Amino acid sequence: MLRGGPVRDRPSLCSSPLDTAPIAPPVGGTLFFPKPGLHGAGIKTEEPTVAELHVELVAADRKVWSGEATIVLARTKSGDIGIQAGHTPVLGVMESDPVTIRQADGTTVVAAVHGGFLSFANNKLSILAEVAELADEIDVERAERALAEAKSEQEAAAQRRAAVRLQAATNR
Repeated sequence: MLRGGPVRDRPSLCSSPLDTAPIAPPVGGTLFFPKPGLHGAGIKTEEPTVAELHVELVAADRKVWSGEATIVLARTKSGDIGIQAGHTPVLGVMESDPVTIRQADGTTVVAAVHGGFLSFANNKLSILAEVAELADEIDVERAERALAEAKSEQEAAAQRRAAVRLQAATNR
């Protein structure tokens, strides 16, 4: 019989006032960092805050978007990647595909990105694209015409660019 309470041979999954490590999220969940506070004894603790990273989306000719996000989803030559705060440093070559940026308030920013690269370190993600357009800036009818024209000319690169623009604009 044990005396004096349970034996702890491994760290607790519960947060304590001294915890600064993130609480592991459920599969597909959001990573939370607990704020320090007292637990129990009728003392109310603060709600957990969502870990954020700073994102810069820059095209060759302008800064397209800048702000804080909880996760960014993109496609690189190595495959799809999701980046959250605390991710290991990474450098990747971008494919033409929509980039999805989810903000802490629940809003989502979608951009059509063509070429370039992404770099993540110290909770800052930089996406440097050859061409990038926010979904709100894309004229859907023009993108549909460009896709039809590229298909008739059988130009694969133009088809991909037009398809990505259309996908970003319609999946806001």
